[in-house]
Parts: sequence; C-alpha cells; structure tokens
Amino acid sequence: MAFTAFSPICAQLLGALAKRVNTARGILDEASLSVSAQTAPLYIAASPADRDSCHAELMPLVERQLLRCDWHLQILAGSQALKSLQVPQGRPFVTYFALETQAETLKYALAQLAQLHSGVDWLDAKLSAMAERWYQGARFLHYGPEHIDQVVAAVHAARSWANEKIGGRSCTAVSLDWFASETALHRVAPLFLQLAESCLPTEIKSLPQAAQLAFLGLSDHPEWALAGPLSVLCDEAKCQDAGSWTGVSLPPESVRDLEHYWPISWVMTFSDKVQFTRYRLHRPPSAFLWYWGPVPSAHALALYRQLLLRLKPGVRTYFCGDTDFTGFKTALRIQQAHPGNRLTPWLMGASAQERVDSSGPTLTKTALKKLALKSTGLVRDTLIEWVSTPGELRPVLSRQLPCLLP
Repeated sequence: MAFTAFSPICAQLLGALAKRVNTARGILDEASLSVSAQTAPLYIAASPADRDSCHAELMPLVERQLLRCDWHLQILAGSQALKSLQVPQGRPFVTYFALETQAETLKYALAQLAQLHSGVDWLDAKLSAMAERWYQGARFLHYGPEHIDQVVAAVHAARSWANEKIGGRSCTAVSLDWFASETALHRVAPLFLQLAESCLPTEIKSLPQAAQLAFLGLSDHPEWALAGPLSVLCDEAKCQDAGSWTGVSLPPESVRDLEHYWPISWVMTFSDKVQFTRYRLHRPPSAFLWYWGPVPSAHALALYRQLLLRLKPGVRTYFCGDTDFTGFKTALRIQQAHPGNRLTPWLMGASAQERVDSSGPTLTKTALKKLALKSTGLVRDTLIEWVSTPGELRPVLSRQLPCLLP
C-alpha cells in the first residue's frame, strides 16, 4: 500500500485524499478533502496528542508543496485541528506516492469487459451496466475496475453455466472443469450469483449462498437418492430401478425422466440425507421417497411436477425439511412447482419445538408472515401456526425428529 509508512490516522487521511486526486476520469488538480467523521473517522476520534503526531507526519509533504492544510480557528488554548486538505497539483502527488493511475486501470478494465460479451442476454446486460457505472466513476455491486480479474473469472463461470445447461453437478468438479482449481468457483461465487440473479426466483435470492448455488444445479452434495416403484431414465437410454430396498443414488445431471410402474400412494421429498435413509428403511412398497439436497434445483422441480401430473389425482405429497427459514422457503417452492397438488409439510409444525431441545438463532416472525402471504393450503397453515406461537421460535433440524410414516 502507498501509505503504509504513515500512522493509521494519517494513512486514512491521505488515502481518502488520494481518491479525490486519482479518479477514473484522470488526475485532478486542486482536489480537496473536508475532514469529517465520514471522511476521516480515525482523525476525528483521535486524542490531541495523536492529532499532533499526525500533523507532524504531514508537514514534510506541506514543505514539498504536495499538500496544503486548512486549520480550524484556534479560539481557545489547545491543539490545532485540521479543517481540510488540498492538493495543488495532482500529478506530483500521484508520482510521489507511486499510485497506480485509475484512468489507466479503467481503460484496461473496460477493454476487458468489451471482450467478455458472449451473446447471453442477461449476462451481457450486466456487463453493459457494469461498464457504464465504471465509466461514470461509480462501482457496480461493490465491484470496481480494480476487481477486473475477479469479474473475468465470474463471467467465465456464468457463461459456462448458461451454455452447459447444468442440471446438477458438484461445485468442486465444475470448478476443476472451468478453472482447473477446486476452490476457484467458491471464490467468485458472490459475483457469479449477482451476475446470474435474473435466473433466480425472488424467494431464492434471500437464501444463503449455498442454497442459491444448489438451485442453479451447483452443489457440494449433488447426488440424488430415490426409492420407490419407478424407473429412473438416465443418459444414453439407461434405466435404473428405484424399487429395491436400497433405492438408487445418481448424479442429477444424468437423470432425464421418472416413470412409475406401480401405483404410488404417497410421495415424500427430503432435504436431509440422514432422514431420507431412516424413512427408506421403513418405506411401504407403494411410497416414493426422494432426497434432492438442501434446496431443489429447477431441474428437480421440473421432474417432480412431471411425475405428479402422471400420477392419479389425490396422491398425497409431503416435504420433510428443517423447520427454519430455508426449509419453509423450500416448501413454498415445491408448492409453486405444482399448485394443483396439496403439499403437506411433514412434522414441520410448531409442535416440533416440543419434541427436541432446539437451539440456535431464533426465527423472525415477520419473515414467516411474508412467506405465509405467498403460500396456500397446509404450507400456509403451518406458517400461521408458527407465527401464532408465543415466545421465541427456534429452528429444528429434521434429523432431530423421529421417523414417523404418514
């Protein structure tokens, strides 16, 4: 850093002033910085002795005519206080501190953005907005021209995801394919999700990063587990029978369709592999169980809807998930995937708190009320039950609950 030789108080003052001098539009003369709690909080909070030390550090710069100091009127005896700092000529200031020229950084970054346009409408729209913001000297989603290397990597990930139509893969495997690194995707995941936000439903955007990636088919636990009287149609016309005692476990991207060969009495989906395994051990022959990870991807919901449309009307459907915000949002997503079906949140009522000694952060009733307004049927009734419960609401993991068949 250019100002590491100075004290933290003085370095903060010079750093804030440097941003006024060295702008994306060029190097400015007569740049000024008003000293306030917003621009220099360390200086404002410093003791008189620390301020005097800071003033002593600035004096050599004043003598070199790199700075001018404007002082508050000293009416009473005491230490002086800076009112503002000015830079008469920007070029000597930038040269003295060997600052990287922002205008050159911007020029390089905009050239890189221009080469990233890919023909993917939602991605190119983001790139155009980013270029416009940078040209105006502003940041885009907390990212500036100095983050161009991160942007290039995130755009590469977004473009690859859009072109490959991923139905479900491991984040580690995809990261190796795209970047030859197991962790590169996780490092650019925040910006990747911001670029791909138009592909995420509103209710998914408020979920944790891992849940958003899972919805896009990128998960650290991508394998599905299915057990029931149906055939799983996979790539290359292969077929897997899920009717055995152990069921089948498959990568999501290989699953193309689900076809039942025996009447199914009820369907239960799971967000926890442990709970799925418990229920599988007690599964009746006519029941279908499906573990699809913490949050179902769009591919999973599409297959789920197709399967329900083929079943006889009145087939009971259940979702066994954690009784937390993510669990209830998942229930809402499942309900919206097939509105004509009556989904039952299994063992997710407020009485779940009485079954276990739950701990952790409390659930916010306001957020649950908003979910209730968007939901219908038993999902809405379950949410209303939670909201109406007096006292603090604490989440309960589904694996903490006993295995009870419908």
